Amino acid sequence: MAAEYIAKKLSGSGDIVELQGLPNASATLERSEGFADGMKGTGLKLVYKETVNSNRSQAIDAMEKVMKEYPNVAAVFAQNDEIALGAIHALRKQHKNDVIVVGFDGTQEALMAVASGKMSATIAQQPYLMGQLGVKSAVDVLNGKSVQKEVTVPLTLITKEFLLDNNSR
Repeated sequence: MAAEYIAKKLSGSGDIVELQGLPNASATLERSEGFADGMKGTGLKLVYKETVNSNRSQAIDAMEKVMKEYPNVAAVFAQNDEIALGAIHALRKQHKNDVIVVGFDGTQEALMAVASGKMSATIAQQPYLMGQLGVKSAVDVLNGKSVQKEVTVPLTLITKEFLLDNNSR
């Protein structure tokens, strides 16, 4: 979803950075794999990837280092919003306000950054729906019903336009 959004915004070309969460965590591996799959055939070029341990300070340091080595970076995929907010901080310090930054999780701080235009997008999970489906599955098991081994909850790409459209309803 992030790769598709970035490719569309950049018209299919540009240098991309991926800042990753915790090493070897399933979320890190799956988000990285999904992003790589999404980038295939887009014309985007991943020029830098670093694990920053889901830490805002480490994301700031990584982006400062990246911008020295790759000053023409067009977009950043941050595997969570904390990392994205760190990347934005570093980019703004260097007056790189036109770099697309996409986070993941849909935290309140990220939603505010998207609404203000500081952050391009975040991919929001639906924790309440996850909880509802988890409880429903638990109740079904207790009642002797069979349940799916895996239940997928859809993600939502949150952009400023999305927020405006959904606040006007």
